[in-house]
Amino acid sequence: RMFNKPIFIKNAISKERAKIICDYLMLKEKVANRLMADGYIPHNACEWGTFNDTFVDRAFSMYSDILCENLLKDLVPLMEKKTGMKLIPMYSYARVYHKGSELFKHIDRRSCAVSTTLFAGGDKWSFFYRDEAKEVEVKFNPGDMLIYDGPKYTHWRKPFKKKNCVQIFLHYNEKKKGAKLNDGRPFLGLPKDYYGQ
Repeated sequence: RMFNKPIFIKNAISKERAKIICDYLMLKEKVANRLMADGYIPHNACEWGTFNDTFVDRAFSMYSDILCENLLKDLVPLMEKKTGMKLIPMYSYARVYHKGSELFKHIDRRSCAVSTTLFAGGDKWSFFYRDEAKEVEVKFNPGDMLIYDGPKYTHWRKPFKKKNCVQIFLHYNEKKKGAKLNDGRPFLGLPKDYYGQ
């Protein structure tokens, strides 16, 4: 297993693809906010996202957005090449952060053993993780991605002072007997609590 330290990948996706994803998620937030405010859909309808993320305030969050789930699947070959591991996709998560957002220090659940954070666009915002005794700062350009062991490395972001920042999180696990594919869902794109009959 080659993956024992975080791995930074410049241009994991093209700047053009990153911009499409960024613009899409920012418009999706605007649409969701309007539909919820007008009572057209219930607040936090899972297919539209949430404004009540437990890890960060002042952000729009989306588990398993279909565009992001396709990115999760598409990057499996790159992820396997960089980590030296056979991987299965678990789930994607996206956030649109706003001024005043702060991602509190945390570690991820075991289904995030191979985690990534990918900067899609907006204003740049550093990502921090603790490596033994030292704090490491990571700076991104659109399309750049960091691979890290989510349950092993405490990670966070300091209070955001700019306008908005769009990040995609792609989570994988090692392919082995008994491993749950797609975070336990029948296939990618389904809501978090959908496990079939």
